[in-house]
Amino acid sequence: MWRGWVWRVALAGAVVTAGYFAVTLVLPLRTMGDPVYDTAMLRARWYGAWGVVWCHLLALLGAVALLVAGPRRRWALVALLAGVGALGVIIFEEGRVIRFGDLIEPRELAAWRLMAGRWASALLSGGMLFALWRARDPR
Repeated sequence: MWRGWVWRVALAGAVVTAGYFAVTLVLPLRTMGDPVYDTAMLRARWYGAWGVVWCHLLALLGAVALLVAGPRRRWALVALLAGVGALGVIIFEEGRVIRFGDLIEPRELAAWRLMAGRWASALLSGGMLFALWRARDPR
């Protein structure tokens, strides 16, 4: 019984996380200064300010619970690994692309890393969502 509720809460967190990363593939549409810096800074700021980080952690916690006690542990493991990967990408983006109000690397390299990070986080969070959907108890 409790696994059904854990699955629902984890899936809701994964939906919010995957939706956020899908939306930030294209947003922000306009920036005030350097587009590379502004996009990286706004993604990280919105991730924390809108509470997406808490939804992401809730999905990860649900994946851990389903991994420990769920009937489909392989899918729960895939969801956990994809979710940790997406979290790692946003942390990497915050730490390697921008720091102290400026780009760390040359603009061309930072733009490439930001685009790769945007696609990686969207695909990994979508993978987490799919795997959590598959980790559902069939009963």
